[in-house]
Amino acid sequence: MYDNTLNKELIISILSNYIILKGNFKGFRDSRCKMSLRKKESSVLYEICAELDSKGKISKNENIKSLQIFGNRFKEAINLVNKRRVKKYIFKPSKRAIWIVHGRRKEYQIFPETNFCSCDDYYFRVMKSEKELCYHLIAQKIAEALDKYDSEELSDKDYSLITKKFRVT
Repeated sequence: MYDNTLNKELIISILSNYIILKGNFKGFRDSRCKMSLRKKESSVLYEICAELDSKGKISKNENIKSLQIFGNRFKEAINLVNKRRVKKYIFKPSKRAIWIVHGRRKEYQIFPETNFCSCDDYYFRVMKSEKELCYHLIAQKIAEALDKYDSEELSDKDYSLITKKFRVT
């Protein structure tokens, strides 16, 4: 028996992949397309960070690719890294770590393992699947790959002092 539902799913999947490969996202709002776009952002950033980690810089092609994928977010992230606005707090003796990025208006807490940021852009655009990463997350990952961030060791008893400003009350 011929299954129309399965056929439609297959066609949507093929079209999503075709549009992503061609880089044409305008007018196509299927969730699969958004999901693939997000995966593409993470993959590109992973490649960039791997190159930064091994060579200390990115190639012209990777730079062009990153600007195409991230646009102004990449420029903003590089700006934060160059101004050393990324900070890692390391708590002793537990070795817990907290990443903080000083954005334009205030500080934001970053959870790099889960690609979470406490900024408004994350809530309004990332949570709506319009993009995967805010520029604070991009900055943290680049800063870590370049080892270009400030670091401060604190006692475990200071943990709540640092996290208090990020709590929602």
